[in-house]
Amino acid sequence: MALYSGIYKDHDLAVAGLRERLYKDCYKLKGGFVGAPIMCKVMADNGLAEEAFYFLLQDGFPGWMHCINLGATTVWERWNSVLDDGTMSGTMMNSLNHYAFGAVAEFLYQNVMGLRPIEPGFKKARIAPMIHQKLGWLKGSYASAHGTYQVEWRLKKDGNVYIKVQIPFGCTAQVVLPFYPGPDAGELNAGVHEFEYRPTRELRCRYTKKTLFKDMLGDAQAMEIIERLSPQLFHFLASGDEEFLHENLTTLKNMFFLGFSGEMIDALTKELTGLYRE
Repeated sequence: MALYSGIYKDHDLAVAGLRERLYKDCYKLKGGFVGAPIMCKVMADNGLAEEAFYFLLQDGFPGWMHCINLGATTVWERWNSVLDDGTMSGTMMNSLNHYAFGAVAEFLYQNVMGLRPIEPGFKKARIAPMIHQKLGWLKGSYASAHGTYQVEWRLKKDGNVYIKVQIPFGCTAQVVLPFYPGPDAGELNAGVHEFEYRPTRELRCRYTKKTLFKDMLGDAQAMEIIERLSPQLFHFLASGDEEFLHENLTTLKNMFFLGFSGEMIDALTKELTGLYRE
């Protein structure tokens, strides 16, 4: 809430505190009606994009994907509005189409789709998509007072990025292309604009330095790399140690006292981040 409202003395200290709190909580979603709707947006706006996508897409309870995996097509009032056996929970005031947790969609259209107004009614807008390997593609539209904006982006198998934007009649948009090798597209007029380019950063990687080890458990290639390069880490993960499951390649460096050397972590990083999406 402090970061969202801009009420803090030291921005970097506030972000560091949030990052540390998430780490200590093993990245469990604890926000209620006040915190959960803005959580992903606040993270993405403050340099924690990896954490934002983790919370959006992790399928454990509580979480949005947990509900979707139980058949949700709208966002519920409670994380357990429908129980794992498919029955309704016995709690009163149990809406199956509720705004509070559903407000996470703001993160999707403002950050991932990248659409924000510059002038009232979206007469002029800013389009700056956020590409992430966990999604691979996104296509969205927004019916503004001045017409419909459309944004589509796709991470192609060859590593190129494809972006398509549609700006309504009489409107303009400042378009910022992520990891574009040249200058920004700048201000564009109404119409359909398409771009395809090689990004300055490899975006096909399945994992980054911040990917939690728990997200690698079902990946035979990743686990083979871990077992070969660090049998000790493999043992901790295979045993289901909750704390180690929520570590990553960055936090592992703080565990040198357990024998995780810098050389071993560098080798893990090179091979794990070298795995591409299929």
